[in-house]
Amino acid sequence: MPVDDALERPHAVHEGPLVSVITPVYNGSRLIRSTVESVLRQTYSRIEYIVIDGSSSDDTVEVVRSYGSGVAELISEPDGGVYDALVKGFHRARGEIVCYINAGDFLYPHAVQVAVDLLGDAKNSWITGCRSVCNEANVVTSVDLPFRYKTSLIRSGSYGRALPFIQQESTFWRASLLKAVDMDFLRCLKWAGDYYLWRSFSDLAQLEVVSSPLGVFKKHAGQLSDATEEYFREVRTFTSSRGPKERCLEFIERCFWALNPRIRSSLVDSVFRFDHRTGEWRKGHW
Repeated sequence: MPVDDALERPHAVHEGPLVSVITPVYNGSRLIRSTVESVLRQTYSRIEYIVIDGSSSDDTVEVVRSYGSGVAELISEPDGGVYDALVKGFHRARGEIVCYINAGDFLYPHAVQVAVDLLGDAKNSWITGCRSVCNEANVVTSVDLPFRYKTSLIRSGSYGRALPFIQQESTFWRASLLKAVDMDFLRCLKWAGDYYLWRSFSDLAQLEVVSSPLGVFKKHAGQLSDATEEYFREVRTFTSSRGPKERCLEFIERCFWALNPRIRSSLVDSVFRFDHRTGEWRKGHW
């Protein structure tokens, strides 16, 4: 019996937009299972799951194949790195909504449904949820709700340096935003391809925050995110310089982020929250 047939799958069959989830991986057999299973156990059913393997020398491919039809497409061939693999996935994706998640990281079971609820509205094109981190045993060790992300500060490369990161594992977008991405440039990046996506998307859309945990980043030895100097060096190649205006705005935003969340939301409510009376996600004071 394929592993995907043995999983408890809470899917309810219903109509809705196709969502493409992409996992680039290389020699990730130790990490990939929790990632694949988090996608297969989503409460939303119309998911196209694409795994792009860089011709792994371990048994990554065998592990992924064991999930049978739960993985819509598995490509295993040499590539130029994680972002080259990601570009291959983007070219294959047919969904109206897209995200990517690396081996080891995982989605909360409701994540795709929340993305569909928010991005099904034409007013929203790009969302991110609570930032969650887990250890190597998949124990979630921290969860925090972002305040807001200013477009001008995304463009100047402020997030992750002067201000908190935009967590890639919790970020979803409408596929139309990919037209802003220079795929040839993205596939050549080695460290900061996630930030290049955010910089590109910022030309077309506002990043909205939703008060729900969507994805989890796993801390483990040897991951790309450990190379912070290389990451920010690469960020500087495609972001604008931080002038006096950006530095002043950074300072103001740092003060807001430091406030107690209750005080912060009473001053500026920039987060989508679920209204249990209406059954809808709403932003602002209500």
